[in-house]
Amino acid sequence: MRTAPAQPLLPLRLFADRNRAAAYVNFCLGPMAGMSMFFFLSQYLQHVRGMNALATGFAFLPMALLVFTMSRLIPRLLPRFGPKPAALAGTVLMIGGLVLLTRLTVESGYFPLLFVAMVLMGLGMGLAFAPLNVIIMATAPSRDAGAAGGVLQTMRQTGATLGLAILVTVFGSATRTATGAPHQILVTA
Repeated sequence: MRTAPAQPLLPLRLFADRNRAAAYVNFCLGPMAGMSMFFFLSQYLQHVRGMNALATGFAFLPMALLVFTMSRLIPRLLPRFGPKPAALAGTVLMIGGLVLLTRLTVESGYFPLLFVAMVLMGLGMGLAFAPLNVIIMATAPSRDAGAAGGVLQTMRQTGATLGLAILVTVFGSATRTATGAPHQILVTA
């Protein structure tokens, strides 16, 4: 009979702390939503709104600038508010941005709907991800710090990859029998 290794690659005790486990789940779901949003919104901007690749990149600029700005401000906010409220606020902002994106139509312009959604997503990502790192790494025992960081990165990468794969599969199934112009199908499917 085999016995468990003395030092497992993934100590399950990392998931015993509720805050850390919730942060891991959030670190999976956040990139899941973010990567899918980048992919589908790029498709929308180029194929529905008719933007070229450069203009599409510039359309994402408000979000990128806000993620960068929030990453510079978060070290000042964390001592004042703590990581849990900051992560929660960021998550709520991201959800708000995603909900706004469900309101897109073929006629939707960049302003105000897309711009406001980009602002909410940028603020949310910038506000949520750094505090989630703090929640995970600050609560992990020092002997498990490497494994805790590895699980964090795995959750981030797996969430982004799995989320996009699932949504592209769902979109493909939904559009297989759809009729109409391709740009309308992209928005309505």
